[in-house]
Amino acid sequence: MKSSFGSGLEAIISTSTLELGIDVGELDQVIQAGALSSSSAFLQRVGRTGRRLNKPQVFHGLCLREDDLILLTAVVNLGLRGISDKINFPLKAYHILAHQLICLSLQNNGIKMDKAWDILSTSHCYSNITFEKFKVLIDFMFERKYLRKVDELLIVGEECEQNFLGANWRKLFAVFDSSFMYDVWDEKKHIGTLDAAFVEALEIPFFFVLGGIEWEAVKIKHETRELFVRKTEIGDAPKWIVYGGTEVPYETAKEVGKILFGNESIKFLNKEAEECILSKIEKLRFINWSEEIWPIILLNNNKAEIWTFAGDRINKTLAKLLTLSGVGLATSSYQRIEVRRKKKDETKLDASISEFLRKLKSINEESFKYYEAKLLEEVRTTKVSKFTKLLPETLWREAIAEQIFDLKGLIEEIKIIKVK
Repeated sequence: MKSSFGSGLEAIISTSTLELGIDVGELDQVIQAGALSSSSAFLQRVGRTGRRLNKPQVFHGLCLREDDLILLTAVVNLGLRGISDKINFPLKAYHILAHQLICLSLQNNGIKMDKAWDILSTSHCYSNITFEKFKVLIDFMFERKYLRKVDELLIVGEECEQNFLGANWRKLFAVFDSSFMYDVWDEKKHIGTLDAAFVEALEIPFFFVLGGIEWEAVKIKHETRELFVRKTEIGDAPKWIVYGGTEVPYETAKEVGKILFGNESIKFLNKEAEECILSKIEKLRFINWSEEIWPIILLNNNKAEIWTFAGDRINKTLAKLLTLSGVGLATSSYQRIEVRRKKKDETKLDASISEFLRKLKSINEESFKYYEAKLLEEVRTTKVSKFTKLLPETLWREAIAEQIFDLKGLIEEIKIIKVK
C-alpha cells in the first residue's frame, strides 16, 4: 500500500512481498515492524535502500515485545557481519520429481524410465532420492493411472489427463497453489476459515480470535481440512508471526545465545533497547549457557528445560526424540526444549535427559536409521502441493520429514557440547 502524508513524505506499507517479490530499489529507509527470523531477510530488506548516489543504507526496527527485540538484534548483528543463514535446499523433492516426470513424458512423446532418471537425477533437489525410490514412484503412478507404459515408454495416463491437462495444461504449468484453508465449525455453524500454515503449526488445544470472538480449537480433521471449536473466555490467543516465516534458523538462534550470554557491546541499539536486553540478560544469568554447554534446568521433579539456542529444526527433532524415547513429553522453541513427566520416577528428570543426550552423542549408523524411521512415523502427511496426489504416502513422508526435522544437524551439534 502506498500513501502520501501531508508533508509530502511517501511510504510503502507492505508484507514480505517487497523483500523478494518486487524490485523496489530506491527507498530512503526501511522500517521493520516486529522481529525477523533470518539475516538473509534483513539483508534483502535493507538492500532496498542506499542505491541512489551518495545515499546511505538506513534500517530502523520497531519492536513492542522483548523477544522480538532480541531476535531482530541477532538478525541485524549477523547481517552487519555479512553472515546469512544457511538455505535448506530440499534433497527429496518427490512431488516436483513426479511433476517433471510428467513434463518429460509430454515433451518427448514418451520417455524410457532409465533415460528419465539420467536426466532428472542430476538435479540437486533429488540428490537424496535413489533409483529404487524412483521406481517406487513410477509404480505408484502406474497403479493410480497417472502414467502408463507403451513400448517401454512412459506415457501420461488417463488420471493425469483429467487432473492436469485440461484448460491448455494450466494446472500442470502452474506449479504453485494458493494457500490452503481450514473451515472452522462451532458444532454445525460455519465460523470462517484459517490459513493451513497457522492451524498445522499448533497442537490441540489452542486459542485464537476469529470474527472478534475468542475460540478454543478442540478437534482437527486434516483429511477434510476442518477445525472444530468452542467459544471461550480464557486463554491467550496466539498472534500471527510477523518475521520471515515461523522457523528460526540455527544461525539466528546461536546469535541470540551469544547476545544473552556473551560480553559483546551492541553499538546500533538506542538506550531503551539496550536497557531491555540488559534486563533480559540479568533474568537469564542463572542458566549459564555457552556454545559448548546445554544447561539442563530442573524446575521440579517432573519438569525440566534444556537450553540449546540451536534453532527450531534441531530443537523440534530433539523434543520429538525425547518424547518417543519415553523420557518425557517434550515441546520446543528455537531457544530451548521443555520436558514434562506425568508420573513420578526414582530417576531425576535431568539425569534421564543427560543419559539420553549421551546416547545420541555415541550414536552409530544403525541407531541413526532407527531414529530416522521413528521420526518418519510421526510426520503428518498434509497436502501442501497439488502434486502430492502423485506420491505414495511413504515417499511424501520422507519429503516432509526433511523439511521439519534435522537429525543430522542435531547429532553434529550434540557431538560438540559437553553432557554432564
